[in-house]
Amino acid sequence: MMKDMSYTPHCIVCGCESFKMITQQSEYVVRQCVNCGLGITTPFPPPNTQRQVNTETYTLENRLYAYNNRIKEFEARYQSQCQHIVELLPRSQSTILPKLLDIGCSLGHFLQVAKRSGFSVQGVELSSESAAYARAHGLDVFCGTLEDAHYPDNSFDVITLWDVLEHVPDPAELLNQIHRLLKPDGILAIQSPNINSKMREICGSAWNWWLLPDHLYHFSSLSLEKLLQKSLYKIVSFETWEPPVDFLLNVIPAKASVLGAGFFYKAVRRLSILGIPAFAGLLHPFQAKWWRAGQGALVMLHVKKLEIES
Repeated sequence: MMKDMSYTPHCIVCGCESFKMITQQSEYVVRQCVNCGLGITTPFPPPNTQRQVNTETYTLENRLYAYNNRIKEFEARYQSQCQHIVELLPRSQSTILPKLLDIGCSLGHFLQVAKRSGFSVQGVELSSESAAYARAHGLDVFCGTLEDAHYPDNSFDVITLWDVLEHVPDPAELLNQIHRLLKPDGILAIQSPNINSKMREICGSAWNWWLLPDHLYHFSSLSLEKLLQKSLYKIVSFETWEPPVDFLLNVIPAKASVLGAGFFYKAVRRLSILGIPAFAGLLHPFQAKWWRAGQGALVMLHVKKLEIES
């Protein structure tokens, strides 16, 4: 039985005051707004606790290990993301070097691909060791918060938030800062885990992407769309998806833990990891169906800012 805890009295997206409990890990509970589907981690960890969790989880060693084990997959993903952004930019910008800012740029691997794709790139990263790594590899990366970077108004053609917004205590304030920094007709690209995904539904409390208390918010497609519209953005592109490897690495251990992590389930998990291409082919028809229904494990949106009337 999940304990009752103090929590945010209203949804930051739609203002609703009705929530349902979704999961609990240690002292942290995720409550979901019954109206827009936003999940909120409660109680919010104090800033020093969140910083400690972030530092311990996202070490330089862990980030390098995660990237190097799937380097071809990540490179292909980043190239696809860059190509999609290029297609959304106004044609008038095709002859100049668009300026791109990646917030939460980690080790700068996406920035390297964006640079090769024809962007002038900069990054912002909280981790000092990750920022130092990126700078050592020739990238212009500011270590600190976006607010501390003091970029001028209308500085960037593109700003990216890859798996960042769920970590931010005040998402609306961050989106307001980005609104100021984007040029007219600029593109903001956002990706975040989807609390209403098929993966989360199958895994339940064993879903690896809860990441409590590091993830403060857990967006649904609807809640993320509403937050962006509330923050004066118009949506120009929307999709949900997930990499097959992440689906398998979430679902198989989750079901193994439910049914008993015996030899059979350990063997299936190992075979699924080694045989990703074969498993991906079998999975794709099912994935494509729930992606179209907005039930992919990742929500990705591209938006443009609406001009604020004076």
